[in-house]
Amino acid sequence: MCETIFIEKKLGTSWITDMNFLFQTNNIYIMDNHLAALWCWEKYMQNNTESQEVTLYHIDRHEDFKTHEASFDDLDIANKIKDQTFQEYCHEMIGDDGCPRYHWNNYINYFAKLYSGKLKFKSLTIKQDSPPDYLSVDRLDNIDAFFDEDLRSIKPLILNIDVDYFYFDKGDNDIVQLYSNELIKYFCETIKKDIIDINNDVCLTIALSPECCGGWNNAITPLEDFNTILELNLPIAVLRARIPVQSASK
Repeated sequence: MCETIFIEKKLGTSWITDMNFLFQTNNIYIMDNHLAALWCWEKYMQNNTESQEVTLYHIDRHEDFKTHEASFDDLDIANKIKDQTFQEYCHEMIGDDGCPRYHWNNYINYFAKLYSGKLKFKSLTIKQDSPPDYLSVDRLDNIDAFFDEDLRSIKPLILNIDVDYFYFDKGDNDIVQLYSNELIKYFCETIKKDIIDINNDVCLTIALSPECCGGWNNAITPLEDFNTILELNLPIAVLRARIPVQSASK
């Protein structure tokens, strides 16, 4: 059963700090802005408090630890996440100007600090950044390298996917689909049959990042494969109906 944790009446921008929706089906979370992933992971990790290691695979066009390095002082705030509602988490502010604390490009920093010494981080991205000194990154060369990974017995395991990985910006915001529909479907099938159906301790977070996919329709299209193959029961028709008219043609 799919639970709606949050949804806006109309789908707007996501970019850095805006949220439009968050859905949950078992340990699978679907969001528009990747900043929600940290809240989801903390909920998941409450069932893995005794774990000596947590493995995180990050599959995304971007590495998402670009601008903000979480300080140790920040951890007093981040430790509250497990007790916060999603709305409380999204409205956690920082600084005198009241800027949202959690962004699409700092949520991994916080998780790395919260699980310092325990996090095994593997990254499959197109754009690469220099990680902070407290985050060791094991980079995969290509999507075939991910298919070659054996994730059946790794516990706890987090798969963090942004569908913008399937798109490419040619410049001037000319965004095209990088991988074929067949490969995207195969990717979803591999996650189901080789990981989720076998490993009973997996958290999957899927972000849409519509601005990085060329608009809402592009972002939702690969989500339909995830929805069907992983049996998520997402309200895809509702999402498409809430796309603003000016965005529908993108």
